[in-house]
Amino acid sequence: MAFSSTVRQQIYNNANGKCEKCGTSLSGKEWEAHHKRHVSSGGSNTASNGMALCKPCHGTMYGRGH
Repeated sequence: MAFSSTVRQQIYNNANGKCEKCGTSLSGKEWEAHHKRHVSSGGSNTASNGMALCKPCHGTMYGRGH
């Protein structure tokens, strides 16, 4: 399940516009809102359960780097 656009903006603001894994600026770049705890595992679609990641870092969160 996806985050709403309002929650995505909150996640971006909470991260100060930077990738929470590598620290790169997300300004003007495509980025992903990642669930810290998956909804299927009891996580929520709230900003506190989300993190802002650049696309390369988000790709590492599935199977290889997380």
